[in-house]
Amino acid sequence: MPTWRNIELTKAAEPSIWHWAVLGTAAAAAVAWLVAAGVRLIRRRKGAEAPTHIAARRATGSLAVTTSLLDLGEVALIALIPGLIDAGFIGWLDFPTIQRLALHIPLALILVLGALLFASIVGWNRGWMARSVRWQYAGLALASVLLVTLLASWDLVGWGWA
Repeated sequence: MPTWRNIELTKAAEPSIWHWAVLGTAAAAAVAWLVAAGVRLIRRRKGAEAPTHIAARRATGSLAVTTSLLDLGEVALIALIPGLIDAGFIGWLDFPTIQRLALHIPLALILVLGALLFASIVGWNRGWMARSVRWQYAGLALASVLLVTLLASWDLVGWGWA
């Protein structure tokens, strides 16, 4: 068994097929939401925007864009470095700032996703979220919750108390 400084080294495993399915679903949902948001933005520029609840709609949209980008960033990170699933959270190590920020994506995703879920539920219940986009937000949220669950099972979330 190879060692490094008297620590036994084992070959890192890669994500299994169902892990890749969850990662792919999250990435597809994020891309689909971003494309749909772009289409909505183009359509809205041609017509007048409804004057009710503009700030809440924009805030919820911004949370969804951020969630989508964090989903894509995390999937890209796992695709580039699949051995992370065996390492767990290593953001506390002395890495350059950009790398440390990349390792904190799961925690940022959880925080933004929580805010998105709250805003989406409020928008759905109070009726200021258009019926045509409710299911788009729900699909993005569901795919992101699956991704976060997978990341937490791999211990990639740096909660700050470890």
